[in-house]
Amino acid sequence: MQMVWKVGLAVVTRKQQQKQWSQQRAEQKREKRKARLVRESIRKAKRKAKRVAKAAPKKGLVAWSLAVREAAYHTCEVCGATAEPKTNKDGTPKLNKKGNPITVQLNAHHLLEKRYYPEHKCNPMNGILLCPKCHSFGKFSAHKNGIWFALWLKKNNTIKYEWVKRNVGNPV
Repeated sequence: MQMVWKVGLAVVTRKQQQKQWSQQRAEQKREKRKARLVRESIRKAKRKAKRVAKAAPKKGLVAWSLAVREAAYHTCEVCGATAEPKTNKDGTPKLNKKGNPITVQLNAHHLLEKRYYPEHKCNPMNGILLCPKCHSFGKFSAHKNGIWFALWLKKNNTIKYEWVKRNVGNPV
């Protein structure tokens, strides 16, 4: 015996009603899937925009770092350490696990801080090349002893010292 419902003016059997319900559920699932895909695509676009936004300033800083390195001829401007490969006792270059020569890592140092002087962030005059010892690890280093570093800059690199003096009073 078939169950019969009156829906509005139409008479609907149980099988027809179940078919309509399953079609409605399938349509709802499709709509949910579409909405989820739209949300995911929006999230992906936002993540990509963030990556691009983060990468753009870094590209400028990489170019700045290369310019500072070229201007200093790839040597520490304080102690004269170079980026030449480290050698073993027999004179052969020391190699890392990948087989590449190990070199002294030189750091491009901002004379005026990036956060206080963003307009000079990528200006090569705002940079000096330092070895790790002279940059932040030694007793007399740019980060540990700023007064010594300023005096060293005044004595040994007067052009950059004068540039810093002209621009230091204009923070953003």
